[in-house]
Amino acid sequence: MRILLIATNRHNRVMSRMRAQPIPIGLAYVAGHLDRSRHEVKLVDLMFADENYLDEVERTVLDFKPELVGISIRNLSNHSYVDPQWQLPITRSVIERIRTISDATIVCGGPAFSIMPQQVFDFVQPDLGIAGDAGETFAELVNRVEIGDRIGQILEQIAVKAAARDDMIQATGFVETAHFHQPVADHALI
Repeated sequence: MRILLIATNRHNRVMSRMRAQPIPIGLAYVAGHLDRSRHEVKLVDLMFADENYLDEVERTVLDFKPELVGISIRNLSNHSYVDPQWQLPITRSVIERIRTISDATIVCGGPAFSIMPQQVFDFVQPDLGIAGDAGETFAELVNRVEIGDRIGQILEQIAVKAAARDDMIQATGFVETAHFHQPVADHALI
């Protein structure tokens, strides 16, 4: 299965003044949980894209033809009280662009998503979302999508496995993880 992972954070200044361009280490950990012998994974970091970032997303989707897109939302804003800039409209525009050219399942996660998953889910409108540590859950979700399960079946199967591990709670449209599991980062993607 072809899996495209996108880091949508574009705010490269903290408080609108200090330059900060962190690498998407969370996505590398998520990728580290995927079976690379079964899945082809590509990562796009929009932090380093130019102003035509939506065109870059479109080109990547058209060229790579992902079956599943994982989107990481690191921050809700640029943390500036002088010039606040919100991240969620950027993520929503990325999802909207992908939907015009692809039928891929879209999954959101990341620190900002995990802070207020229902509100972020409702605003950016992915197919699924994962709140909390996503490595194992995303890998299981990929397996379920690969065999053709529908979203309802996916949530049910993940919730059943989670109950056995006692570390997840199913919610409407997204899954929350409660415990951290030591992942192995896929440094080849960085």
